[in-house]
Amino acid sequence: MFRQKTEPSPIPNGPVRTAAIVREELEVAKGSLQPLAEKSSIAQAELSDAQLDFDSAMRRFALGEIGKEPDRGVLQVSVSRADALHRVKNAQENAVRRLTAELAETELREASQEEIARLPVLTGYAESKLAVYAECLGALQKAEGELYAALFSGEGLKQHFTNPDIEREATRARGSIRARAVRFAEQFKYSIAANFLTDGEDNLGAKAYPLEFLFRFFRAQ
Repeated sequence: MFRQKTEPSPIPNGPVRTAAIVREELEVAKGSLQPLAEKSSIAQAELSDAQLDFDSAMRRFALGEIGKEPDRGVLQVSVSRADALHRVKNAQENAVRRLTAELAETELREASQEEIARLPVLTGYAESKLAVYAECLGALQKAEGELYAALFSGEGLKQHFTNPDIEREATRARGSIRARAVRFAEQFKYSIAANFLTDGEDNLGAKAYPLEFLFRFFRAQ
């Protein structure tokens, strides 16, 4: 008795229009605007002339100067031509606006697709550099710890020497090396541990000091 509701069939997707295709169509559409505008202007001028001629003939007919009503054929043809050209010009202008919007959308889509494909490459490159950075930080921390031990531990240059001359030479060497360590740190914008400043003693409370402070200290020595 009652027919079941028919679901609409999905509209098949057509071929993807590339920016190159849309751009070519847009150039063609833009190129047609000037000739259409010129033809439309000519048709409007012809229509004005035909209207004037018809009005003049109609006035003469109304005044009895001529016995036959003027023919409307020329006027009707002029009206039809002017209206048609005006519609075509408007349609082409709408096409230019539509294609301009489509081109912007297509270029954005294509750029997005290229960026989507490029993003994993950029991310992978950044991840690899992060791994190198972490490895370098680990190596730097290890090297700083080993340097600290060589300078300030009881088994390094700060150990007790029985000979006073050797003790003084060890102190001089320790001061020279730690000063160069601070200079290298400044060169690479690295905040070296503060106990390099205190000859290995942890009595300043802070873990690191700005390089400018360290250098002012060493220049004052």
